Amino acid sequence: QVSYQLPDGARNRKIQVMVDANNQIREIAENDNTATKLIEVNAGAMPNLAVLDAAIGFSPAAPHVGDPIVISAVVLNSGNAEATEVIVQFEDVTAGRPVPIGQPQTLARIPAGGSGTVQARYTPTGAAGDVKIRVVADPGNFIAESEEIDNKGNRILMVAPAPTPNLAVLVANIGFDPPTPVEGTPVNLLVTILNTGDADAENVLVQFSDTTDSGQQPIGAVQTIERIPAGGSGTAQVAYETSNRCSPPNVGGGGGGCERKIKVTVDPYAVVPESDETDNTATRALLVTATAAPNLTIPADNIGFAPATVMDGDRVTIRVTVRNDGTAPAEGVVIQFLDVTDKDAQPIGSNQTIDAIPAGGSGTAQVVYETAGKTGERKIEVVADRNNLIAESNEKDNSAQAKFTVGVAALPNLNIKSDNIGFNPDVPASGDQVTIVATILNDGGADAGQVIVSFVEGGTGGSPIGQPQTIDSIPAGGSASAQVTFDTSGRTGDQRVTVVVDPNNFVNETKETDNSTSKTLKMQTEPIPNLNVSSSNVTTIPANPQLGDGVMIHALILNDGTAVATDVVVQFIDATSSSSPLPIGQPLTIDRIPAGGSAGVQMRYETGGGADKRTIQVIADPNNFILEPSESDNKATKSLTLGAGSAANLVVQQRNVGFHPAAPQEGDQVTISAVVLNDGGEEARDVAVQFLDITSADALPIGQPQVIGLILPGASAEVQVSYATLGKAGTRRLQVTADPNNFVPESDKADNKAIVVLTVAAPQAPNLSVLAGNVKFDPESAEIGGKVAIYATILNTGNDDANDVLVLVQDITDNNRPQPVGTEQIIDLIRAGESGTVRVVFDNTELVGTRTIRVIADPTDAISEGNEQDNRITKSLEIVPPALPDLVISEDDITFDPSSPVMGESVQVTVTVANKGTADATDVVVGLSDLNGSGAIGQPVTIPSIPVGESGSASFSYDTTDKAGERRIQAAVDPNNAIAESDEENNRAAKVLKVRNPNDTPPAQPNLVVTASDISFDPASPAAGDTVTITLRLRNDGTADVTAPLVRFEDATSDTPELIGDVTISGTIAAGSSGEAVIFFDTTGKEGTLTIRATADPEGAIEESNEEDNQASKTLTFGAAASASVPQPALAAQPNLVVRAEDVTVGLASAANNQLVRLTATVLNRGSQEAANITVHVMNVSSGTPVAVGGPVTLARLGAGESAPVRVLYNAAAAGGELSFQVVVDPDNAIAEGNESDNRADVAVLVSDLVVGQP
Repeated sequence: QVSYQLPDGARNRKIQVMVDANNQIREIAENDNTATKLIEVNAGAMPNLAVLDAAIGFSPAAPHVGDPIVISAVVLNSGNAEATEVIVQFEDVTAGRPVPIGQPQTLARIPAGGSGTVQARYTPTGAAGDVKIRVVADPGNFIAESEEIDNKGNRILMVAPAPTPNLAVLVANIGFDPPTPVEGTPVNLLVTILNTGDADAENVLVQFSDTTDSGQQPIGAVQTIERIPAGGSGTAQVAYETSNRCSPPNVGGGGGGCERKIKVTVDPYAVVPESDETDNTATRALLVTATAAPNLTIPADNIGFAPATVMDGDRVTIRVTVRNDGTAPAEGVVIQFLDVTDKDAQPIGSNQTIDAIPAGGSGTAQVVYETAGKTGERKIEVVADRNNLIAESNEKDNSAQAKFTVGVAALPNLNIKSDNIGFNPDVPASGDQVTIVATILNDGGADAGQVIVSFVEGGTGGSPIGQPQTIDSIPAGGSASAQVTFDTSGRTGDQRVTVVVDPNNFVNETKETDNSTSKTLKMQTEPIPNLNVSSSNVTTIPANPQLGDGVMIHALILNDGTAVATDVVVQFIDATSSSSPLPIGQPLTIDRIPAGGSAGVQMRYETGGGADKRTIQVIADPNNFILEPSESDNKATKSLTLGAGSAANLVVQQRNVGFHPAAPQEGDQVTISAVVLNDGGEEARDVAVQFLDITSADALPIGQPQVIGLILPGASAEVQVSYATLGKAGTRRLQVTADPNNFVPESDKADNKAIVVLTVAAPQAPNLSVLAGNVKFDPESAEIGGKVAIYATILNTGNDDANDVLVLVQDITDNNRPQPVGTEQIIDLIRAGESGTVRVVFDNTELVGTRTIRVIADPTDAISEGNEQDNRITKSLEIVPPALPDLVISEDDITFDPSSPVMGESVQVTVTVANKGTADATDVVVGLSDLNGSGAIGQPVTIPSIPVGESGSASFSYDTTDKAGERRIQAAVDPNNAIAESDEENNRAAKVLKVRNPNDTPPAQPNLVVTASDISFDPASPAAGDTVTITLRLRNDGTADVTAPLVRFEDATSDTPELIGDVTISGTIAAGSSGEAVIFFDTTGKEGTLTIRATADPEGAIEESNEEDNQASKTLTFGAAASASVPQPALAAQPNLVVRAEDVTVGLASAANNQLVRLTATVLNRGSQEAANITVHVMNVSSGTPVAVGGPVTLARLGAGESAPVRVLYNAAAAGGELSFQVVVDPDNAIAEGNESDNRADVAVLVSDLVVGQP
């Protein structure tokens, strides 16, 4: 026992007792030599100052920016002694760092159990929002108290913005007069500006701009509205000239008419301060129709050739029919014919002129083309009005190309194949005369005469074999032979012979690439030896020698060649060191080794000194003086292991390394002792022992190496060094090595080293730590423009409390320019082993993508910690697009019935609108217009609803009277942008409708039509792995029947379509009727949304009146396969801790003594595994900042399916209004659970229901 004098003012003390602290006594267990116990110390009568959050009040309670307010605070003394001269400081801690509010206030006396009230004046400036006010009693800790952690209180002051106007311009409030002008007609632009704010706006500027082309062109002068009252509106207008706005046309590349984007901006220079600056602009499209103009067009089908079959030298008449699809006649139309087969275009004859082509009519022109010497395919181009002398509504369709083929007379084709080359004799010896015979084929359509045949060695550029041979004639379909004699004298090895037919291309052939080939002439080979040495034929005597013995090495050399080998040199080498091999004796010579025979040699090898494992090499004919077919088998390698003699063996073991003191504090000097054993058979002298600190990657010596003069066999010796621990808190890895440089001969070097661990206790200090799992986002991902609450729990893993902990949250997506998220937050106190939580709001969510959020505790390193490296962490936050519809129209979604009407017929135009967005669309307006000058077609049609992934249709009736030619019909969905969409650029599409003149009599042709609405899936929403039946209803809208049309189905989800299959519809689809194509689609491994594409007549085998409507796509959406069909791996058993709001109750604990409130929360374990050491935090979140209620509560154990209550007390005497509590189970995520999302519950109670007493 010992006597211990408590220091003055001492609190609870922790006492530790250690037995055999230096481990000088060897024990079976060293881990039970220490015990710790707490001495509870009663500090005596002391005051305790407390400032509760609810005891802070504001007057007025909800001020505006700039309003002066009075802050009141009640300071309690819940101790058992009075407090005098109590200083109270008011602070603004909104930005994290405290800013004093006025001078400190002083309360002369607060009796035990009593309270005092102080006030300060404060005027909020800057932006509106929450202001965090803190009141601190005794900020300098001049008053000794029984508890110092409750001297601070925080309260949020909500500051409203000053009254401001808000100017807004909506698309629906922009108007045009006239609404659809003809190009050149002035338009009056009108706009109504709203003021949705709570203050009037004076001298409001309004700017009109044309943003159709690049840049922004002002329209007229800036307009001024003198005053717009709050909640009212004002109007402005300007005149807009439409002349030359549609030249060239900007919709679909032709057809006339255009669309202009009119933008209205209110308060363009931001002169008027507003509550919202984001709604000051709007853009609306103005449809300008074109004036009457011709449009010359040449379809490729309108170019014809006579005669239909052309041979080389024929004269061909080329005719063209030029149409005028415009709305005005064209006069003096110049037509040019060109041969564009080669790179440079060649005119054909002179330019032709058509005097006049009426609107909707046509004219013809022709020239004669000479084909002599122009065999093969010819490409002809016809251009109308090449110099653009005629003003047209579309200049892009004035030319077309067509092809025809000029045939050629029959030609021979000479062909030589390797099988048609023969040798006699077929396997000659060197020096033989070889006859080479080549048979030449003519598989062309004409005879070939005077055919030259060349024979060469090697390839086509080799040496000639004899003179070129000439064959007088080879008939079509026949053959002939040529031959030469080849002298093989001096040649060994196989010879390559090449035959070239018509080497100078004198014979005109249909194909020149098959006129040469090669064949190999096999030669007889000469007999030569082949020396072979293998490791199995190398032996040593004795077989197991000792180090220092003389060893006799025997080697057997084989000759597995076909000739005798003479004067065979054999070299023995010690190749133990690969960098410097050493010869063993002099080379030996074997006089003769017959073919198939062998001979033996031997060499003595002295093994003294060096390594115990040797590498011996035996090489036959090392200088390659003997010619052999293979030189790679002339060397063999043999390993030789030498037994060790008697030697010392130094041993260092972990248990023989000790420390004094055994449990040092940082800064202590530690003596390290090590015992070195010698369990070998010889003594060891001058044994060096090196101590190293190997905690980091760079090993650091501890002192100088120690030297032991002598260690006898079976004996040991001890060495010591001193180790300084300053700056080395934590776990240190130390290494002790005997004979580090291997100067002592030993039987085993593997046991000369030991590594031990020394734990150096850190000095008393906190350690703030931030873990990624303790940073939470609510919601977990945000939509564009949304807000995210970021909760960060800061741990104190040190052994001392941390006060006034600043926490900084940043957006570091751009690492070069970190942006703060909210203001710095402050946590008054985090006790050792506990945690604190802060909350900020992130609203920089304008862009879709990943944001990188960083949380830093103590960013200025103002708090001295045991570890400064774990104070920050980063975590990714996903910003996702808002759920918006995406209304889409493509050219394929516009259909005409009939598809090729005669002028005067009424055409049913159907527009299909798809919703490819992520939200349903309602009241979808669809408009239709003729861009060739007649403007809107009927009234807009409203589709009531288009759900996500589906489509809707609108129908219009179009009168084609006086509208012969090509009409460009445009469909626009949501033309006034009344519906917010994820993409506003795909709401328009145009398609050409060909209106025939009654005088035209086009040939009857079919027209296969594929639309998305004609594609169906069964099931409509399959699971992955289902077989989906895809059905296409293929319509024939033409005027002729079609037989056995082919339909191709593809998965076009990716850039490279994947073929599903081809289906041929049997029988005939009559004009005006339809047929079905059905295919089965295996969706194994498919997920999400696929794009299925159907194409009719994919190879273009059927001539149709319209080739542009043969393809359509439709989306197929399905989920993952059902769990029953895919075996899932079994999950490991885990607990699942749950706390629910309905399991949290709040009630009065007692009717007296400051009105204590008891909160009881029931924690459940709904998992399949028990949980132990469960931490539960209860926090008061009434002010918006979580404040701990009491300390954390720990549940020792909670079995699977069990529950347990947690109770805390809260002093509600100074509370007012509503109290909000949050219960968090396992806040540090220390317990692995099946579900981490149900560990928190929030409850709120009215203070009035608790009958709170007076302070």
